[in-house]
Amino acid sequence: MLSLYQIMKFKHCYILFWCLLFRSPAYSQAGMQPNIIFIVVDDLNDYVDGFGPLPMVSTPNIARIAALGTSFNNAYCPAPLCCPSRTSFLTGKDPGYTQIYSAADYSCNTFSQNFNIEKNNDTYFTIPGYLKDSAGYYTFGINKIFHCYENLQEYDNFTTDPCAKKLSWNEVFVYNDTVALTPENGVIDEGVSNNEWAPINDTLEPYMMDYVAIDKSISFIDNFANNEGTCGKPFFLALGIKKPHKPLFIPEKYFATEYISNFESNTINLPFNFPSNSYPYNGIVMPPQPEIAFSDYYNLPTLGLAQEMVKGSDENFVEWANGLNDIPVINEYYDASITIDLLAWSKRANCVMAYVAGIQYVDTQIGRLLDALEQNTSVYENTIIILIGDNGYSLGEKKHWGKRALWETDIRVPFIVADLRYPTSKISNTTVNLLDVFPTICALAGIPEPQFANGTRYLDGKSLSDFMLNSELEVERPVLSAVKKETGSQGSCFPQFSIRNNRFHYIYYTSNGGDTGLCDSIHSIHEIELYDIGRNRETDPYEWNNLSNDSNYLPVINYLSQWLPDSSMYLKPAYQVSIITGDTGCYINKNEPIHLFCSVKDTNGVSVDVLDDVLYQWTNNITSDTLYGNSISFDIIALADKVTPTNPLIVYLQLIHSTDKTIVGFELKKITIDEPDAPEIAFNYAINNNNELVITNLSFSKQVTRWWWEINGDSILINTTPNPYRIINNESFELICIAEYGNNNCHASKSTWVNPTHVNAPASSLYCIPNPASNQTFLMTTNGVLSGQLYIYTATGVLIRRYNLDKHYSNTFPISLEGLNNGTYFVTFKTETNIQSAKLIVMK
Repeated sequence: MLSLYQIMKFKHCYILFWCLLFRSPAYSQAGMQPNIIFIVVDDLNDYVDGFGPLPMVSTPNIARIAALGTSFNNAYCPAPLCCPSRTSFLTGKDPGYTQIYSAADYSCNTFSQNFNIEKNNDTYFTIPGYLKDSAGYYTFGINKIFHCYENLQEYDNFTTDPCAKKLSWNEVFVYNDTVALTPENGVIDEGVSNNEWAPINDTLEPYMMDYVAIDKSISFIDNFANNEGTCGKPFFLALGIKKPHKPLFIPEKYFATEYISNFESNTINLPFNFPSNSYPYNGIVMPPQPEIAFSDYYNLPTLGLAQEMVKGSDENFVEWANGLNDIPVINEYYDASITIDLLAWSKRANCVMAYVAGIQYVDTQIGRLLDALEQNTSVYENTIIILIGDNGYSLGEKKHWGKRALWETDIRVPFIVADLRYPTSKISNTTVNLLDVFPTICALAGIPEPQFANGTRYLDGKSLSDFMLNSELEVERPVLSAVKKETGSQGSCFPQFSIRNNRFHYIYYTSNGGDTGLCDSIHSIHEIELYDIGRNRETDPYEWNNLSNDSNYLPVINYLSQWLPDSSMYLKPAYQVSIITGDTGCYINKNEPIHLFCSVKDTNGVSVDVLDDVLYQWTNNITSDTLYGNSISFDIIALADKVTPTNPLIVYLQLIHSTDKTIVGFELKKITIDEPDAPEIAFNYAINNNNELVITNLSFSKQVTRWWWEINGDSILINTTPNPYRIINNESFELICIAEYGNNNCHASKSTWVNPTHVNAPASSLYCIPNPASNQTFLMTTNGVLSGQLYIYTATGVLIRRYNLDKHYSNTFPISLEGLNNGTYFVTFKTETNIQSAKLIVMK
């Protein structure tokens, strides 16, 4: 039976049959087989329009591609490193097959040397090689597609006739811009170890690697439109874009105006939004951090595997700041330690701006390619564009700058497929992997997938063509990422694994076992992390809350660990499971039975009623009860009193295969039991002397899932408060706090009208700098006045210090941390009319 996609394709072909005589020669040359442009952007994370968290990034040309196709918003790389990731998605095989987890595993001389009988992986195909030899394509590789591209990987350098070339490529083009980007031409990096970047003269842009690559691509497309250069075949153009891979030597015009070019001036303005929840922004918005910067890193096991994997990369910015000979003035009230801390953050902001400049430079080059393609209508209308990043990249999240870690920032990548034969804009939120590129190309080109010699399936990925037709389609297929650390460092002996399904992210580390340079599997230890990111990235999108030590989530760990190599579900799909409460209200009444149902979709995303070979097993975290069936009811009167905000009722549904007991489907749902009243929201606000709105004393009468603000109709700042909010003019505006709560995404809100001309009371925002701190921190306020009582409490509420600020300080009060143990504290400042608190982390 033909699939819906095949039917659409057949109808389209029938219509176009009558148009062929009126088309350009490119159609008669290539027939109806589509051309393919495969754009691989080096180290491109999710900081692009429609994907990422940074509001200052603008990628209108990548958005042009997205507007014509399907954006896969939850796409992950096989490995958070160029070499293993590219080897995997170009061959369509997981690193478990390629056995390449780092550059140390890779043969740079000849690609085929990575595949042999001894490694039990002697059969391999590549995307360009398969298209060339089995589908009649002319394949052209430009710059970095394979790792070690300078060695002309998979290119037959001996056969002179491009139409008769063996291996993967008919043609390759490699250009290196290191000759042009030299100190003699003013290209000198900014001086932070392992983070090379600098604005360069705009006149150097035409000599840069990616600019020249686009020129070559445009020339190739123009020639193809004129029936030249492809041996009468459709083309597969693989375009390797090198930026934003470092060194980030980017033309100055792509940098934000906030960039600090000279730290040796007498005074500087902070280039980043400060405080971080100021709104509208007073500088560039930095990558998201917890309320206390890096606290998610410090909450990981001290000197554990995760911390060791990224050890030292952030300290380079602190070392740079401490190495300055002349310390500029940021604020006359700041002492040297605060100034050094803010200088380090300013340098971090410069690095972020360099990365963003690299992305915007890349976007401009992609725009040049799209403009040229649009000029050749016949080529444009028969072309598929696929754009991916080969791996993600961290910019300070969890004190990590770079790649090779397994958090979302390193493994999530943009992935867009635009079939210009049927242009339509869609977004798919199902979890996919770059291993899906190979089978998707086969499906869209209408060619069979490669097979092993015995006729079994070769590819490890899944075609995404069905998701392009129906973006609402969702399947459960946890995807795997794997990597090794650099040779001689912790984590270099054995692969480290990430497993990501539509909601959760599980990370599994294995230590070297012996000394740093020795590999001892017998004595190696394991460390895990688990994050509930949310199906729509609504719960913990930045992975600040590691749940691996929470026993309530042990069933999740047991489920996802099945996708580790050598486990029962490795590379297999599962059933998509949802738990539905029979009561559509916001809360479950504790005096009535609870009714739960399940919705199950098969491995193709089709709803099914009952699976005959599967056991539906229900459990919960409060009692030892186990129930069976696709729907259940149970009384909660006895257990309701055991449920608290810190220990909610959690129901688990496991689909267990009746034969091998494998868990082939899983869902977890928190059930809120409470009185029917909605939570009440309370907060105070005032306008300070700087004409800024400051919100204080926010509280909720019941636990809420998340909350955010609306000011003048704009939704801003989820789970934090916009302090201060700079008032642009003196017009009245509506201030609304909205909270989500309960079992069915219910909402409560509180709104008030603010008239800036009638409200003028002292108010301030309180924070500590530096934070975390070791020996000393400084309490700071936004309104310039500190006068009142200051208290320091432990995390459990024990008062340990009290200060009487009986005189007016400017906006800074020094606090010695001598005698305080490592941990979290609360600094509370009280006046006659106001109480404010700030968290403080002590790390010595």
